[in-house]
Amino acid sequence: MTLIAEPQQSLTQESTSELAQRAVDLAWSLNARLAVAESCTAGVLAAALALADGANACFLGGMIAYSPDAKYRLLGVPPGPVVSEEAVRQMACGALQRFDADVAVATTGVIGPIKEEGQPVGTLWLGGCMLGGPSLGIRKVLTGSDPVEQRDAAVREALRLMIDMLHV
Repeated sequence: MTLIAEPQQSLTQESTSELAQRAVDLAWSLNARLAVAESCTAGVLAAALALADGANACFLGGMIAYSPDAKYRLLGVPPGPVVSEEAVRQMACGALQRFDADVAVATTGVIGPIKEEGQPVGTLWLGGCMLGGPSLGIRKVLTGSDPVEQRDAAVREALRLMIDMLHV
């Protein structure tokens, strides 16, 4: 399943730490185990989850697979483009399997400063995988004036996806 979303402003602009706390609280209440696989967010997503109160009860860990080769070898991504739906779906499912989690979320994309694999700066792919459920890939277009701002927006989007998946 591919979902394409354009940039949008949320009615409430929750901070990264607020979103991470919501994800951890929800996972804890459901007795769900969480994992992440990251590329363009470079560990910031895992750090946000780890800083939330109660993370030790539900957050198993994360993997940073920044290079294409790391994605292929460590997460089972098939050779080919790594800024794609197929790659991010496999990253999420690879994290789910490696960590024996119930829900896993992955990020890959082009944060900047230049385009990659023909994809423009601001392209974000989010992946999700649930134990016993289908995997999904979502393409988003990030706005922001610099790579740090875009990375932080990508982390917030990944946390929102995790929360949505936990609500299923």
